[in-house]
Amino acid sequence: MTVALAITDHALLRWMERAYGVDVETWRKLLRDEVERALSDFTGTSALNGPAFIVSPDGRALTYLDASQRIARPQQDAVAVAAPTNGPCR
Repeated sequence: MTVALAITDHALLRWMERAYGVDVETWRKLLRDEVERALSDFTGTSALNGPAFIVSPDGRALTYLDASQRIARPQQDAVAVAAPTNGPCR
């Protein structure tokens, strides 16, 4: 039996960073700024449709959903925070 090769997000990110010079820390700062702005605008009502960030109770940004995606089953106590529509890349 042949096992299909799977590429983890971690491997992809490190390859982009180390082989191609993608500035991961700058992208991390842009994402942090956008999530913080979304949290400052958060009214306490979970966004059911994207674009949204899924944020854990301990403040970790877990994922991002675009406008075509919905939360099927969020992590316990995680909240969907509507992403700003005028982020740095839009």
